[in-house]
Amino acid sequence: MKTNEKQYYEKIRKLKDDTLYSLQILRLGLKSDIRDDAKTIREEIEHLQSAIGKMFQRMNYLMDDAVITIKENAIFKYKCLLNDQSLEISRRNTIIHRYEEKLERTAKRPVQFLKFVKKVSLCKFQNTPSLPQSYLFSLRQDIKTEDMVKLLREIRIEDRGKRQVKKERLLGHMTSPVLQKTITMTDLECCHHISNVECDSVWVGDTIRVALVDIPSSAILHSLVGVPHSHGTGSRTLDNQRNLNIINNNASIIKVSFDMQTRTNVFQRKDPAWEMMCVYFSNSTLDLLIGMYNRDLKIGKIQRYNTSRKLIKTIQYDQAGKPMYRIPRYLTENNNGDIVLSVWRYNEPGWVVVTDAQGRRRFSYRGSPQELNLVPRGICTDALSHILVCDRKTETVHLIDKDGQFLCFLLTKELPGIKEPYCLSYDFRNHILLVGSRLDNKISVFRYINRYALDSTSE
Repeated sequence: MKTNEKQYYEKIRKLKDDTLYSLQILRLGLKSDIRDDAKTIREEIEHLQSAIGKMFQRMNYLMDDAVITIKENAIFKYKCLLNDQSLEISRRNTIIHRYEEKLERTAKRPVQFLKFVKKVSLCKFQNTPSLPQSYLFSLRQDIKTEDMVKLLREIRIEDRGKRQVKKERLLGHMTSPVLQKTITMTDLECCHHISNVECDSVWVGDTIRVALVDIPSSAILHSLVGVPHSHGTGSRTLDNQRNLNIINNNASIIKVSFDMQTRTNVFQRKDPAWEMMCVYFSNSTLDLLIGMYNRDLKIGKIQRYNTSRKLIKTIQYDQAGKPMYRIPRYLTENNNGDIVLSVWRYNEPGWVVVTDAQGRRRFSYRGSPQELNLVPRGICTDALSHILVCDRKTETVHLIDKDGQFLCFLLTKELPGIKEPYCLSYDFRNHILLVGSRLDNKISVFRYINRYALDSTSE
């Protein structure tokens, strides 16, 4: 009971510290944000004013054209009506003239005159011709309202939402990475994959078993046996319920519950020609990403499955129709939704392929400017959306930005705790990097990102 109380107390304390720190950073950077926002708003207002001016000019042109058209149509219709009225008047004048002639002829004959007057009724004439209602001005008939609606629809008002602290204001790179701890796992031979869990523990796998390791004490809390898995690939992932999902013999996925009580077969491959090599659970979309390889075709692909485990996307070819992948090895997702995959063949250089969430190729990373023969292994992303890659050839960890620009060799074999780095995992809660080696049973814990000091934050 005391242990649980202590854990909850530590979680509450850390949450409180993080919240207070974020609020202080937000307060200190508020003036700078307001100044930058004011400049941006002024530029946006000027742009909007220019756009609105052009829009009103276009609307004036439409109105002018409509008015001219209406005026011309009204004049034409009025002339036609006057012409019709003139013809009618002329016809009736002719009739009246005939009546007058008859009147003159019968004026001296009273009986015939009375009979003529009794039978004849003169027509009534309007003094002024008038336009029918259908000839009057009609906006619906003469102005193309859809053009005006189209213009007005171009106006966009965006909701900026609640102000939040940017990661760049909270976190920054240290001058050099610092080794904080080395974890020795007595029951494991090496480390091929790391999956970070809450409460300072990680799932670690070698060529034989998968174990849950406590970081503070280095003790193995649980060990899974009888769970076949692929070594040398990212064959394990944690879902949002902290259940461990493991690729089983390249053909299915087994879910091991967080309490270790149940094991469930949650996914079975549909096509036996495609082997499942790596898997990643997206915490942002709750989708499952699976990297697959076809040995006959010698190409790879990524398939995306939704929460119902229905296939919603296959990522295989770039925009030019060329295959993007060889053998998929380690798979992850960046903060901006990009899908990051390391690929290689045995004893051959490889690369890291990055696509957006829809599967469109963004870039491929093949190594530093000095060395383009990357042999990638484990990959991960950090809180600043950087991509970290283990390079087996140089025994280093590369740091690149989200757009594929090489930044530096973050870890090299000259540093303590680095011995052929093979797999990586970034702890987003504590901002530490866990590095596993293929040659020994040690995990090195580094810190290279830290909070900015409050007294150094500019106002």
